[in-house]
Amino acid sequence: VRLAKHLLEHSDDNHILSSTHQNIATELGSAREVISRQLKGLESKGYIEINRGTIKIWDITALQKLCSG
Repeated sequence: VRLAKHLLEHSDDNHILSSTHQNIATELGSAREVISRQLKGLESKGYIEINRGTIKIWDITALQKLCSG
């Protein structure tokens, strides 16, 4: 839930977040490995696309549903 909120809050108007897994982990007070695993899970569901240094949100509605419980 915290990761989904972070992605939504920090993405730009094109739904792209420019950040590294380590930066996100630091901001959320988590380990990079945990964030990487969670991002990979979101990517496998088709919610996001992970590229070097950027994360593109494809399914905003799905992330919003994760945030609301």
